[in-house]
Amino acid sequence: MKTVWSKGSLPLVPKRFRPIFTVFLPIVNGCLLAFAVIALLVGSKVVEDFTLHWFPRAWAGDIALGAILASLGLIFCLDWVELIGKGLLIIGLTVYAALLVVNVTDGSTSSGLSVTLVVLADAFLLVRVFDIIEQIGVKEADASASRRMARRGQV
Repeated sequence: MKTVWSKGSLPLVPKRFRPIFTVFLPIVNGCLLAFAVIALLVGSKVVEDFTLHWFPRAWAGDIALGAILASLGLIFCLDWVELIGKGLLIIGLTVYAALLVVNVTDGSTSSGLSVTLVVLADAFLLVRVFDIIEQIGVKEADASASRRMARRGQV
């Protein structure tokens, strides 16, 4: 099975940017999964204080599922799976950022930096989502051109 570490698995990515896909993104996905597991096991005071009793587990589950799907999609070069995972992560982190803002406006001074870091993580996830969408578009365009050429008997 083709993985992100297989030879020739990233033909459209310049060699100098490949460590982003083979090292950095797997580490980020692992950290997000650890964040979700800790939120499931220990909880999050911010999320628990401002939501219904069932929401913290659902929220942590969303982030865990997103991190797992994003990791599997990245590792096995499944763009759609990674895209869905990143989408779930964006939803979970955006909810967390909103709850941190509510916590700050409620008088907590300790969550200001956390808001900045979560918004920054969301921004990086959005950059990757747009990159995945572009990759899907290029692959679809190539496949469409190949089908047209095959119908004309040029292949």
